[in-house]
Amino acid sequence: MKLKFVLLLIFSLNIAFCQKKFKIFRENETSKHELGINKYSFIHHVCPDSFYMTDLYHTLDYDEMALIIKNLYKGVTYNDQVKVIYQNTKPTNAIMSYFITDHKKEGTIFAMLTNFNTSIRKFESKVEDPDNQLARWYSIRGDRLVYRKDIFSKMNEELKLKSHRKSDIIKLYLFDDNSENDFKIESLIENILKKRSDDIDTYFARIYQIQNYLMNNQTQNAGIALEMLEDYFSTNHNLPRNLKIYLMMVRAEYEVYTRL
Repeated sequence: MKLKFVLLLIFSLNIAFCQKKFKIFRENETSKHELGINKYSFIHHVCPDSFYMTDLYHTLDYDEMALIIKNLYKGVTYNDQVKVIYQNTKPTNAIMSYFITDHKKEGTIFAMLTNFNTSIRKFESKVEDPDNQLARWYSIRGDRLVYRKDIFSKMNEELKLKSHRKSDIIKLYLFDDNSENDFKIESLIENILKKRSDDIDTYFARIYQIQNYLMNNQTQNAGIALEMLEDYFSTNHNLPRNLKIYLMMVRAEYEVYTRL
């Protein structure tokens, strides 16, 4: 009984601490995920764009990220929005809204609107120039969120196949809206990992391997592959150190995924 009380107290204190850092406003408090989107597809787009494009990852831990993403995943419906206000950002509070809307060309989209000014990398009460306001949107295609640059086309596929980066085509197949090419992903990854001819290609192939595991709910394999990626990065000094941000993002995606 005493242990239960202590655990409940810790949980309550964590919630109270989170509320000092940010507040989540859901129009529908009881909704459970209605959009039918693959859990990892949702996390992959919304987590990095919310926390890493805005530098909020500096002030949030994985539990806090997961709490926010969980409320977005369950709370955003075709009729209901979710807003998150961060109270520890300067010079003003960060305000991020998530909602579903219709686009003339792309159909139904999941949108994220913020008051983050990309030119000065700060949140503002009002971003005067719309071109500098961070806004992201993703098409809903089946059970996937798809970023506009990842929408499949033969032209896009040919460009990726001709790229000097052999891993570029993997990224397209993994995150596009064409499920018919998914079967190619695993063998493409394995080919790069076996050859190890290019350190950067190998690095990204390892990242895509983790993401492919998560997309297919193979959490244990993803965890093992993540440890191998971290070891590869720490021991391979040929890799530019500024590539670490991609490792940080895939680690965050994994941590959030295992908490949802």
